[in-house]
Amino acid sequence: FRTLYPFGVPAYFFGAAALGAMAFGHEYSHRTLPLMLTLPVSRTRILLTKLVVLAATLLLLAVVAATVLPFWREARFFPRTVMWLPFFAGLLITPYLTIVTRSPLGGAVFTLGLSGMLLVAGEWIGISKYGYSREVDDFRVAFVWYALVVLSAGSAIGLWRTFGRLQSLDGGDDAIDLTPGTVSTSHALRRRNPIWLLIKKELRL
Repeated sequence: FRTLYPFGVPAYFFGAAALGAMAFGHEYSHRTLPLMLTLPVSRTRILLTKLVVLAATLLLLAVVAATVLPFWREARFFPRTVMWLPFFAGLLITPYLTIVTRSPLGGAVFTLGLSGMLLVAGEWIGISKYGYSREVDDFRVAFVWYALVVLSAGSAIGLWRTFGRLQSLDGGDDAIDLTPGTVSTSHALRRRNPIWLLIKKELRL
């Protein structure tokens, strides 16, 4: 659909960020982080397994983008190397931000926001240096490329250190009371109107 071509490149960036966020963020969304941390497997092996699977999915997405999108064949201002920026950002930066924020949405949003700020900074510096010319576009892409490479390297180190010391902070210790002499009280169940419960839930949300 040629009318949707302008949305193809943003969709590629969003897709890469979403994959990077959900590779680690689904542990928080589905509350499976405590179960993962109790596996009799080293943290390094778990991390490498997640990164290998994530790299495979991101590589597949990059191949689809390079094949389908006309961005890589027709655009004058962006070189082919821009295709790899979402790959490295989704592979290293997004997982690290997801673990730091403990939210897949936070990891994806902060990655996209960081990329946008780098684009604006590169354009601002390029205009200050070259004026309004074609060289600004080349400088912007080069600036974002080198900046994301540095951030990806730093995120890789931070991801390895943070994942090795990752802990479950969801709480839930008061679900079982093991204090001597205490008696657990059972709450009587009663039937309620499901429509009213649905309305209350939506109002609370």
